[in-house]
Amino acid sequence: MARPSGTFVAGLFTGALVGASIAMVLAPASGEDMRDLLRAKALEAGDRAAALASTQ
Repeated sequence: MARPSGTFVAGLFTGALVGASIAMVLAPASGEDMRDLLRAKALEAGDRAAALASTQ
């Protein structure tokens, strides 16, 4: 069972990730550049989530 503080942090992280993704999609940039940036950020977020999960 997750601790309440862990649930809050996970929600905060998820919200930040969704907000950043929406901001990047709405920002003016070329499609290829945007896809590359989104891919890099998604991989980075996955690495952070894996690191966080391994510490709990």
